Amino acid sequence: MGYPVRRDFKEFLQRYRCLAKATVKAHTDLCQDLEKQKLLIKGEYQIGNTKVFMRTEQANILEGKREASLVDVVAKIQKVVRGWLERTRYKMFSKILKDLASATKAKDEAKLENALQNVGKLPYLGNHIPTVQKAKETLAHVKESKKVLKMIEDAIAQRDMNAINSALKAAKEIGLSDPLTQKAEALKSTIEKERGTKDLLEKAIASNKADDLKKALAQAQKMKMMDHPAAKDAASALDHIEKESKALKALEAAIKKGDNAAVIANLTIMAELGNTEHPLVKKGQEVSKQMAKASKETEAKMKEVERLLKNAVADKDLGALKELNPQVIMYGIKGAVVEEAKALMRELQAKEEKFSELAAVMHAVEVKASSYDGITAADVKGLSDLLAQAKKMGYKDDDDEIQGIKDFQARMQAQVEAHGLLKKALDSGDDKQLKKAMDTVQELGLETGLAQKVREAVGLYEMEQAEANLEKAAALTEKIKKELKESTEDDRSDEKLALMEKKTKAHQKLVADASDTKYDFQKYYKIREDSDYLEYVPSEAKQGFGDRKLKSQTKLIPKSLLQLPQAMSKTAIQVHKSILQYCGDLANPYPNTMARFMIVTALEQPGLVDEIYCQLMKHVVENNRPVSEDRGWGLLCMATSAFPPSPEFAPFVVNFCLNNRTRGGLIGNYAKLCIVQLDGRIRLGATKLLPDLKVIDTYSQRPPILAIIQQPGDKDPLEIPVTPDEDLDAVFNDAIYPITGISESEQIMYGLFVIDGKPKNDRSLKQRLTLFYKKHNPAKLVHVDYFVASWSGNDEALFHTLTKKYGPEPTAAEAEALERGNKGKEKKNLLVMSITAAKNAGKRLGFVSDQKELPSPQHSWALPWWVFPGDVFLRMVKQGVEPVFTFKRKLFKKGEKASAELVDQVKMDFVNGDQVVPNFDEAKELITILLAMRNGAKAPKDAAHMLDLGLKEVTPIDWLSQKTPQEIAEACEACLSSLGSNAKQLNDQFWAICQKQITFGMSLFSIYDEKSQGRVLGGVDPKGFHLVSETGDQVLTTFVYRNIKEFGATQSYFWMKVIEPKAGKEETVYLPTIQAWDIYALVYDYTHNAQLLNL
Repeated sequence: MGYPVRRDFKEFLQRYRCLAKATVKAHTDLCQDLEKQKLLIKGEYQIGNTKVFMRTEQANILEGKREASLVDVVAKIQKVVRGWLERTRYKMFSKILKDLASATKAKDEAKLENALQNVGKLPYLGNHIPTVQKAKETLAHVKESKKVLKMIEDAIAQRDMNAINSALKAAKEIGLSDPLTQKAEALKSTIEKERGTKDLLEKAIASNKADDLKKALAQAQKMKMMDHPAAKDAASALDHIEKESKALKALEAAIKKGDNAAVIANLTIMAELGNTEHPLVKKGQEVSKQMAKASKETEAKMKEVERLLKNAVADKDLGALKELNPQVIMYGIKGAVVEEAKALMRELQAKEEKFSELAAVMHAVEVKASSYDGITAADVKGLSDLLAQAKKMGYKDDDDEIQGIKDFQARMQAQVEAHGLLKKALDSGDDKQLKKAMDTVQELGLETGLAQKVREAVGLYEMEQAEANLEKAAALTEKIKKELKESTEDDRSDEKLALMEKKTKAHQKLVADASDTKYDFQKYYKIREDSDYLEYVPSEAKQGFGDRKLKSQTKLIPKSLLQLPQAMSKTAIQVHKSILQYCGDLANPYPNTMARFMIVTALEQPGLVDEIYCQLMKHVVENNRPVSEDRGWGLLCMATSAFPPSPEFAPFVVNFCLNNRTRGGLIGNYAKLCIVQLDGRIRLGATKLLPDLKVIDTYSQRPPILAIIQQPGDKDPLEIPVTPDEDLDAVFNDAIYPITGISESEQIMYGLFVIDGKPKNDRSLKQRLTLFYKKHNPAKLVHVDYFVASWSGNDEALFHTLTKKYGPEPTAAEAEALERGNKGKEKKNLLVMSITAAKNAGKRLGFVSDQKELPSPQHSWALPWWVFPGDVFLRMVKQGVEPVFTFKRKLFKKGEKASAELVDQVKMDFVNGDQVVPNFDEAKELITILLAMRNGAKAPKDAAHMLDLGLKEVTPIDWLSQKTPQEIAEACEACLSSLGSNAKQLNDQFWAICQKQITFGMSLFSIYDEKSQGRVLGGVDPKGFHLVSETGDQVLTTFVYRNIKEFGATQSYFWMKVIEPKAGKEETVYLPTIQAWDIYALVYDYTHNAQLLNL
């Protein structure tokens, strides 16, 4: 048969050398060695000139032996390599643990954090290793010490005795000794001395003796307290006594001399000092035969102080009482109101002191609650004792202060009770108990050591579950892909209507609950620990990546932000890359496809939805790249319109949006839009429609917005999500008309009006609270600082509670009026704007004028049907203002009579300033009627009652800028007797007064007048186009529609070709205005619907 298997000498030697027992260098030596082992059989092989020849069976024997030999060789190699790897890992593990032990011993925060960043390389993140556990516990204690030191530092800066006491107590409980604690102790001693001096001053003031006052002031001088209010009051009291003593001596001398003029002069001085009951004054009056009387100027000042004092007492305004006290002393004012003021001031000061103590204790307990060990029952008992003391001061259970303490106490009590549950779950190791414990941790926002251990245990369990369910997830993805391919455009319109259904109670509850700080997305338990997240990051880059884990960055994340299986983590990194590319942080020629990829990934893989939301929120946090931040929010708007977060993660997304909705401009509106869109998405689930690239493309042209549209009467505002591809016509047909139910024949009568809102002002919690209580309950203003201390960081939860009790926060106009208060009566400047401002206003609708200073709009105007609401919003925001939208009638029939709807619109227009009422006598009648309607169609009692009913809220801003609310209320009292006795009569009165106004039924526009080089108003109504004086009290010119042959608009002019009936001449009228196209659209509607409008 021959030798079919043939290998040249070199190949034979290389292939079978592994079978030799000894070292061989040539093929002949190898053959001899194999023969000795009986692996080569003579006759079964032959050595040729260049090759070794073998029979098939002989070759198979050698191959079999070779395979068996290689297995042994590989095992030996693996043994060596694995040994090396394990020794290397052991050294690495030993170094990590050694570094941890060293950092733990040093109690150095930076070293501990750096060392703990490496524990991701340990098995199970090292959570089962005592050294790691000890390091985490030590780091928590070090951070707790820093918090306590910060408390002490703040208390020292504020010189707050209660805060110092609470901080020192907290330091003592954790055994903290620091130079700062010594400084606090020293300051405490100084404050105690200052309090003693303050008491001495107050006693001296009460005694009203010069010697006591001098002694107390000397002590105040020694303590460097002369700027203290008590020292100022004492100095004022001493000055008063000395002036009085001097005047009495002069009066006595004048009486003895019989100097009548001097007697009268000194009697005047004594009257101005408020002492007309002294025997010498009585004697002086007998001698001079004149009463002691202060000068008119001083008497007026004294009356003003008394008036302000009464107001301060009525408002329980401690700040005002303190400010007025020196003047009361200076003028020697006495009487019941002064005694009442003094008693109230003592009461309010006592309450202020008590609530200062409460705020300090609550802050200390809150800091301790977030510590590693948490709080104990003793801490909660301390709160109960303080609560009892507060109640003894006359507070009721439903008072805001008491409610705040009780809510806080309940939260702390729940935390104490939860610790037993957590310990039991950890000891049991049962998955269900651990999940229940995790729910408790999340519900209470626990940050203790036990809570952290529960997070670690549940995270490990859920990761194992996710790994086990990967096949099910893949099958679900395939099913969803099929459903998405089968979707149609009809499904898209049906879904849009379903999404705009009224807010559900479930969503309202979600928003209310999500306002709690425990739902800060950075506290979500599934977020990876730094050590896990940074496992593959080089040591030199760990610090940067760790600091920006949940903040915007331009580098790709090394792992998913949430604990996900490895395969899903890789997809999460691809999603993050697509986000960066769409937002312009990484280059990509087709960014819109990246946005589509993100949405499709979320739709096809529901397990990644929370990760994507987390990445989007991370992207916009501390993003100092404006374009990138704006596009990130655009992606968040796309996400909330397409797919909901999991029920577990939804409160965290809503909380994030709530915390951003108070920001100015587009960002605040994006956040509001996301909240509204989440309502529909959570209710309906993820969309079954693939994203449209054309729609995504419009997001780079204009923003999506939430159009909050006011309506006349008591109707709730409409909240309409508007995508960038929707113009006003689409918004009307797809949203507003279906929601409002307006018939097709009437739709032309309505329009969407807009006006520049007040520039957005991001107010602090203290500013918001102050305005809120000024509107609803001025007596609570004294406790604003306490509320700020108690609710800081939990703003939305506080305002949710307050608005349920009192009502909504002040509107922009109300806030402006409240901030202005009674300061000044400057008339609103209605003159033309500067050139720059006019140009900016022109850009709102794409108009620019380089030739004239065009006046800005002062009244709301109807938008043309072809504009994009997103463009309007964007252009206004660029000017630093936000648009206010209103849906109401824009067209009126000739001779139209009053209806309930029209009366409501006229009322709203009057309050907003769109219905101009230039005569104050008529304006005050309208204000009084509105207040009567608020009072159940009954006349208010008096001016004070009118203020309580909300006079500021129903008074046009123009009148509030000219008169104080008190002046307006007093003027309105004259109208009470003429009010109707029921709602119908009041409405008829209101309509009749408004109908007399020249601008009644007009839509008003601002026009530049060439003659006066100022503003005039352009009014459009059923009669025609009118030029009206700026104040709205005179029609200058009227162009009836039948005489307007042609009309049009340019960027900065509205023009008309007008025929003069008598002369038969044709004239072109040019009207400079930035609202040219708005006027054009409205004139077009009137002239092309003449039959419908009875024109």
